[in-house]
Amino acid sequence: MTLIKFLILVCIIIISLILYLKYLTDYNLSIWFTYAMYATSMILIVLTVKLKK
Repeated sequence: MTLIKFLILVCIIIISLILYLKYLTDYNLSIWFTYAMYATSMILIVLTVKLKK
């Protein structure tokens, strides 16, 4: 079950990256997506640590 959730998170990150690259030309949107990517990466790190325990 945890592996499935992990794979879903990876897919969400990939989609976020695609959206980030798509809207990179728009200044305000690129800033928003940058913050979203930071938050997503932090959540992924926390969940990875929890899965290892």
